[in-house]
Amino acid sequence: MNRLGTFAATTLRGPNPRVNAFAFGGLAGSFLLAWVWFFLGEWGVSLPVTSAVLLAIVAGFLGGVRSRSEEPVDRATHLWKTVFVAAWSVALPGLIAMTLASLMWLPAIVVTNDAMTFLLAFFAAALTLSPPVFVLAGLIPEGRGAARWGVAFQGAAAAFLLAPLLLAFRFDVLVLSWSAAGVATVAALWRFFKKREQSRQEPAEPLAEPPGTQTLSPVARIERGLVALLAGAAVAVVVQMTAQLVASAAFVMYGQIAAMVSGVGCGIAIAARRWSGEQLGAGVGTALLTGSWVSLLALAYPWLIETSLSISAYVSQLWLLLPLRTLLAAAPLFPIAVGLGRLATTSREDRGASTRPALTEALICGSIGFLVIRWANVDARDAVAPFAVSGLVLALASWVVSGRPRLSRPAWSAAGAAIVLACGCFFWSESYAPARAARLLFSTQIFLAHRDGAEPEHLPFLDEGRLVADAVSDGTVWTVWKHHGSQLQFRQNGVPRHITSLDPVRCPESSSEVMPAVLGLTVHPQPRRVLMFGLGGTSPLAACTEFPVEQITCVEGDDALVDAARDVVLPLGAGRRLSDARVKVIEAAPELFAAARHEAYDVIILNENQPALLHATPRFSTAHYSRLSSALADDGLLCQRFQFVDFGPEPLQEAVATLRAVFPQVVAVETAPGEFTFLAKKTDAPLLDADFLARAQRPQVRRVMGRIGWDWSVLLTLAALSDEALDEITASSRSTRSLAAGGRPAFRLPAEMMRWAPKRAEVQEVLAPHHSRMATWLGELPQLRDVSKRLDDVTEQQRVISEQPDQFWAYRATLKSRLQDRPRSMIKQVAHEGLVRRLHPEDERRKQYLVALGEAARQENPDVASINRLLQFADPYDPLVSFFVYGEAAQLAARSRDARPDIELALRLHTINFSTGGDRSIENVVEAVELLVDEPRSAEGASERWDALNALLNVMRERWNLRAMQARNSRYAASDVEKSLAAAKAAMSCMDGLASEVGVADADWQARRDVLQTYLIRPLRTYRSSLTERKPSETALVPESEEPPAE
Repeated sequence: MNRLGTFAATTLRGPNPRVNAFAFGGLAGSFLLAWVWFFLGEWGVSLPVTSAVLLAIVAGFLGGVRSRSEEPVDRATHLWKTVFVAAWSVALPGLIAMTLASLMWLPAIVVTNDAMTFLLAFFAAALTLSPPVFVLAGLIPEGRGAARWGVAFQGAAAAFLLAPLLLAFRFDVLVLSWSAAGVATVAALWRFFKKREQSRQEPAEPLAEPPGTQTLSPVARIERGLVALLAGAAVAVVVQMTAQLVASAAFVMYGQIAAMVSGVGCGIAIAARRWSGEQLGAGVGTALLTGSWVSLLALAYPWLIETSLSISAYVSQLWLLLPLRTLLAAAPLFPIAVGLGRLATTSREDRGASTRPALTEALICGSIGFLVIRWANVDARDAVAPFAVSGLVLALASWVVSGRPRLSRPAWSAAGAAIVLACGCFFWSESYAPARAARLLFSTQIFLAHRDGAEPEHLPFLDEGRLVADAVSDGTVWTVWKHHGSQLQFRQNGVPRHITSLDPVRCPESSSEVMPAVLGLTVHPQPRRVLMFGLGGTSPLAACTEFPVEQITCVEGDDALVDAARDVVLPLGAGRRLSDARVKVIEAAPELFAAARHEAYDVIILNENQPALLHATPRFSTAHYSRLSSALADDGLLCQRFQFVDFGPEPLQEAVATLRAVFPQVVAVETAPGEFTFLAKKTDAPLLDADFLARAQRPQVRRVMGRIGWDWSVLLTLAALSDEALDEITASSRSTRSLAAGGRPAFRLPAEMMRWAPKRAEVQEVLAPHHSRMATWLGELPQLRDVSKRLDDVTEQQRVISEQPDQFWAYRATLKSRLQDRPRSMIKQVAHEGLVRRLHPEDERRKQYLVALGEAARQENPDVASINRLLQFADPYDPLVSFFVYGEAAQLAARSRDARPDIELALRLHTINFSTGGDRSIENVVEAVELLVDEPRSAEGASERWDALNALLNVMRERWNLRAMQARNSRYAASDVEKSLAAAKAAMSCMDGLASEVGVADADWQARRDVLQTYLIRPLRTYRSSLTERKPSETALVPESEEPPAE
């Protein structure tokens, strides 16, 4: 204890005043880091909440600084203030939780209004954060004017920068807070009881401005306030720019705070130097720096993207990755912060000038400027030029206000360089391209291609993705990309978030988006009220509308995503997803809506799929789950998405432990590779009741799962972990539950996501011994025999697709054998006949299908009615009918003189996009390309035609890559190569004419064309050359067998 006290006392009040100030800043930064997270961990990180936290901290700091007396703080006052701060820090998590719990007395509608949410959050932050900040600000060591402040700011910056890196590997925020409280208390006690001679103490200087120092005039204060306002606004713009380079995470946020605090400290130290009066004035320099720096960042943005890509592709050491990414996101803020710090003195001529009045004014104006840009949803692309002009105008005004002083040659050089950079924004402002960053920085395919030496200009065009929309909200940039011709991908600051299909006939839905809703609404025996957190790409909402529920409430905290759904998804053909009378979309922060008062729900679906992102981490805590449990009915069910593809086993175990701390029963179902859906119940009653199997076969389940390309029976075979298995998994690990105040997901998940390791193998090693299937949870039911036969049909479907890719009609033989060798019958009550044995309805439907197919196939010119009659057998989904019927109908439509080309294209695209990953067929892809090239009417417009052709060329490339992995060549390889080359050339020629009409830049299309030449055309030509060197008998230029007639 004595050693600890000696160390703390030496650190905090040692003989070196700068060491004292730096150590104090380090402790203060540790406190502030913990306090900010305590609040954000409970209230979330929405814009109203973060704005309230910022203003509450600024208000507390300004109040504490301005309330200081001119006398030095005595030891007794120092002791009680330190003890107060330490005690408050320990009690703060409970106090903040109490403020959030008070929302239960308010209706949920209150938190849907941003202004009201801000007022509530500010009131809570003022009660919980402002008092300790007020007291802490009164403890800042005074010394030789601004110099001591600058050193203290550097200490705080060091804490903000280094503590998150420590939290990423060990401990949590609570431990940091307790440690800081303990060190501060011990140091204060030591200082109180240790008497020092007055001669060894540093002389205390008065806190007011020294005699002879003149304060700034009102005009000068206004000038500096406007410059600080501009600098604060520039910070918001730069934060938006850097958010596209590094995924949002706690260590990024605190790294940016560290850069700001350090920059302000450096600015204060620079302004305190006597030579600063001989250079550019504080207002002139900061205004020029702000305008030119934003312009310079726009110019350098392509280089920043390249740097971020190289870090991701080549740096594998986690201890190096974290600092590099922090530096990339934080360093651009430092110069602006230096400019703000230079505004923090009232006199350039006196080194001892007090920083307090000007610092408080600079902080107030800078905070206002920052919040104005964030609340106004300003797009950084539109702000570069206005900032440059504003910086030049304010610099000129500041120079005039300061009396137009003569500038030295270095000052003129600096001003000239800044003016050139600011003016240059009109020529290179388009260099800032968030869409390019989104395209390059968050794709494993691009990382690997970059490492393999792909041309940099080719990287954004390795696949068919095309930007169709973007939006800015709360400093977040959403981009919407079109893939597969009919699929939209939503990216938040570049990170892939959601996928939706615009046309479920042409392109399948994503199982990870749809299956949580299917599981929840099928497992629950009678769901009536559904609460969904997260709109996603609207696919989860569309799945819910297929079920007979009374009410669907969707809570989405990002209004830009809601606008994208209304303005992009629905107009492009996503049906009635938001227009259903049962659907109510509420724009509110999920954390606050869950805490407010509302009715009980039968099923709650949590669509958050990226737990490592900053905005999502508060939603994976015991406190949040407890509030959701209160919102559930007694027999309610919670469905939580959890994407673990980038994690090892520990985050998964911790997520399970957190859920099990609140819910008595939890199971996990793997709905997509690398993604679980957790199902949690409030009771110990069995999750699956006796009627579950019957509910799984209902039309709505078949219809929704058919949009994925799955049969209903697949639901029972998904890899799953029972409640007992999860108990064993968590018991065998050291994982603990995630507390809101602890912040473990916020600091550890981003580091785990960046860790290079065989994570999938690590997870499988832990989970494999415990895997089961939902079918095994049902026990020995007689109906499971029919399920087994159904699964045999699913397996047969996949076998036909994989083994006979260009002979899809091979399924007919299987279908006939099923009817002949394995007929199913059932006893049915018939009027006037009694009980009779009839063919099973599904077998009867298959028989009718074969009859309808034979009738349509025998027509020389199949009529549209016959084709439509055949397509009616696609629903309900049958693994041996539904997929193949589209191929049959496409062949009939090609022979028909009456069928519309767009219908034929839709049928062909279904057979291509709904196929299995092992499909190597080329014929159907070539036919679809030829149809698009020859028939402009096959697509509604140039954009749809372009996207379809681009997607088909990508599919062709992927399928030829699959064929390259085969040990043997196809018998029809030579014919397929010739057809593929001809179709690809025709498609690219057609796209040459469509590019300008679609709005694709010439350079972009040329880059995409080069990619197709490099990765499709040239390999096919090389392969063709290798085929011609073989004996003629080894290849067949034309197929030897034709499609057999349908009987």
